[in-house]
Amino acid sequence: MAISGTTWTFDKLTLKNKTASEWTSANPTLAKGEIGIENDTGKFKLGDGSKQWTSLPYAAMTVAEISTALSGKADTSAIPQVIDNVTSTSTTAALSANQGRVLNGKIPSVVNNLTTTTAGSALDAVQGNTLKGLIDGKVIPAIVNSLTETVTGKTLDATQGKALKDLIDGIKAVTTIAVA
Repeated sequence: MAISGTTWTFDKLTLKNKTASEWTSANPTLAKGEIGIENDTGKFKLGDGSKQWTSLPYAAMTVAEISTALSGKADTSAIPQVIDNVTSTSTTAALSANQGRVLNGKIPSVVNNLTTTTAGSALDAVQGNTLKGLIDGKVIPAIVNSLTETVTGKTLDATQGKALKDLIDGIKAVTTIAVA
């Protein structure tokens, strides 16, 4: 008999449960859809109304059983090694979630404007694209790392700019001493 449109509320629902050996000893026939739980193994069986307990298959597997069943059958070669070390030099190992958290804390602030004066900030992709659009079509001089470059139209990098400044400061010091 089916009752339609009725909601049942239970404060407590207890299913038939015994130890595995108690179920095996009693070997009952569970009614169709009736659940029997082995309270010492965590496994359960669903009755079909005709088979006895020992003839029914388990309705679920434990984690250990799944692991045993898959042992040697699953291809684990594609699963990368997971490491918990941000300074690893491996190009194939995956970082653990903990290291992802560490890296997240090291990401600079991302800004969405080209006029920021905050040191250490990174441009977001939209502003990077905007900057690229401003640069496209413009001639950007080559940057060199040498004070002996003879080709005109190139720019010194910061290291060579500092080296040049140090040389000029040294000449100023010598000139000051010679005049005095």
